[in-house]
Amino acid sequence: MRPLSVAIPEHHGGRGLHVKECLGVLAAASYESLSLSLIFGINIALFLEPFAKYGNTLLQEKVFHQFLENKAMGGLMITEQAYGSDALNMRTSYQQDGDKYRINGEKHWQGLTGAADFWLVTARKKMRMVNLYVI
Repeated sequence: MRPLSVAIPEHHGGRGLHVKECLGVLAAASYESLSLSLIFGINIALFLEPFAKYGNTLLQEKVFHQFLENKAMGGLMITEQAYGSDALNMRTSYQQDGDKYRINGEKHWQGLTGAADFWLVTARKKMRMVNLYVI
């Protein structure tokens, strides 16, 4: 009754992020409905798996709980109007300010627009410009 639990670590109440199970859910959903498969695929591969691997551990408990108990969904913001999904030319940037991040940019498309409760937003770290002089 909780298909997205396959992409949530066991210590957060999920089934443990086993690739075989994640692919099994996607295969079963694909057989029944392409749109359902896309919803599961975006949640599993583009939100839950990266969040489990790289997400802030203090946020993981709250977010995973919402997926398991309240049928939350997550999406990914990567594309930009001028660059599409060309992540190497991404212009959206972030700066860390204490324990918070400031994001500057514009995203063009989001997986699960209008349906996601949580988002992963892709951005590059804003670097200070360094002037190099060759003499």
